[in-house]
Amino acid sequence: MSKKVQKPNYIKYDNISFYFRDYRLYLKSIHGDEYSQKNIAKKLKMPSAQYLSNIERDLCLPSVELSVRLAELYKIEKTTVYKLWMSFREKMYKKLIFQDKKMTRKKSKILAG
Repeated sequence: MSKKVQKPNYIKYDNISFYFRDYRLYLKSIHGDEYSQKNIAKKLKMPSAQYLSNIERDLCLPSVELSVRLAELYKIEKTTVYKLWMSFREKMYKKLIFQDKKMTRKKSKILAG
C-alpha cells in the first residue's frame, strides 16, 4: 500500500485534471491498486489507462460526462466538479481576452461550446 496522502481541497485547484489526479492518488494511498489508473480506466470503460494519464497530466481535458463519472467513482460531490469547471472556464476566458498565446486550440474550442 502507498504512503498516506492528504485529501485534496478543491479550493486550491484551478485545474480539474490535476484535482482528479491528486484525488485518485489520495484514494490509492488508502485503498491501494484499486485506484490505479489501469483499474479506474477499466471500471469506467475508458479506451486505456493512457487516456486517464493524459487527463491527469493536463494533456487533454475530461469531458463533462467523464468528470461526473470520475466524481461518482471517487465520491466527490457534483458541486465540486461544477465549481472546478467554472474556475477552469474563467481562467481560459481571461487568457483568451488578454491574448495568452499558450491556449491550445482544443481548449479554446471547448470554451466556444
